[in-house]
Amino acid sequence: LLKHLSNAKGRHAFAYALYTHKLPDNEPPKSISESAFEMIAYLMKECLDQCSSAVPPDYRVAQMLMSMEMSFCMPGEVGSNKFIFLKQRVSKSRIWKNVTFWEEAFFTAIEHLRLKSKEDASAFPDLTPSEQKKFIEREQSQVLELIRLFKTRMENSGVLRNEMVALLVRLCQIH
Repeated sequence: LLKHLSNAKGRHAFAYALYTHKLPDNEPPKSISESAFEMIAYLMKECLDQCSSAVPPDYRVAQMLMSMEMSFCMPGEVGSNKFIFLKQRVSKSRIWKNVTFWEEAFFTAIEHLRLKSKEDASAFPDLTPSEQKKFIEREQSQVLELIRLFKTRMENSGVLRNEMVALLVRLCQIH
């Protein structure tokens, strides 16, 4: 399996296979055995390292894996209700420090939000001025919330501050 993580198709197949076991976002994470958890964490770290080393870097697969970092967990200390999540095992990956990864992830997240939205942007010209104003306000609110979330994630991931600030300023200017 490790050999296959060195190529794009193998990385995508691994991420997709793992993704098929992910519960919907509104469901609690899957608690799995320690051995299964550690194996998934190890393979996820290896895959992320390969994503980072690929030329060009494989941001798409890294984004898929990032979306699963809170989906699987294992029991923590015996007798406690605490859990250990994949995020704790993969948080130091090099790819998370790459500002270009975050920029691409941001636009993917925006696209995902718009696809999930019940509003059709193509109907914007037909809206009344009041409806257009509300539409723009909702859009700006969602984008600003996403920027805030990404800022926190980038800070926690070790993105260089000057690179992070430059990206956040660009995103604010675009939106």
